[in-house]
Amino acid sequence: NLFKPAISVKFGRKLLYVNYLQELQQHIDLHQLPIPDCVKQHDIQLLSKLRTPLKAAGPSGVKKFTREQQFGGVSLQYIKDNNDQDPIPAILKQCITYLDHPDGVESVGLFRRSVVATSVEDVKRRCNSGETIVFQPGTDVHLAAVMIKTFLR
Repeated sequence: NLFKPAISVKFGRKLLYVNYLQELQQHIDLHQLPIPDCVKQHDIQLLSKLRTPLKAAGPSGVKKFTREQQFGGVSLQYIKDNNDQDPIPAILKQCITYLDHPDGVESVGLFRRSVVATSVEDVKRRCNSGETIVFQPGTDVHLAAVMIKTFLR
C-alpha cells in the first residue's frame, strides 16, 4: 500500500510478497542465493511463533507435484516425463484444438480479452487433477486463449 501511488497497477501485479523463506522457496531455488545466517535465524524465529505451521512443501523443501500437474511451477521436462514423452502438454493441445476452427481463430479480441478469474482457476485445478477439459462450443473461445497464455506464463 505504501508504494501504490508511486508504481503502476500493472507493475504492482508483478510484485509478490512473501513472509518466510519457505514461501520464497516455492518460487526460486534458495541454494542459489547468498542468504546471510542472521536472515535464516530470523526466519526460524518467525516460524516458531506461528500458531499453525506452514504447509510443508515436501521433506526436502521441494514442492511435490502430481503426475498430471501442468500449472504451478512445474518444468516442461517434468510435464514431458509424465506425459509419455510427449513434448506438448495436454492443456495446450486441448486449447489449440478448440481454437482451430473459424469461430475460434477469427474471434474479435482473441488473446486480448480476459475472462472471469474463477473460471481460469477452476480449469487450472481440474487440469492439475488430471481431468480432461471440455470447452463449450462457441462460448469458451476466450477461456481457451487465456489458458494458453496462463500456461506460457
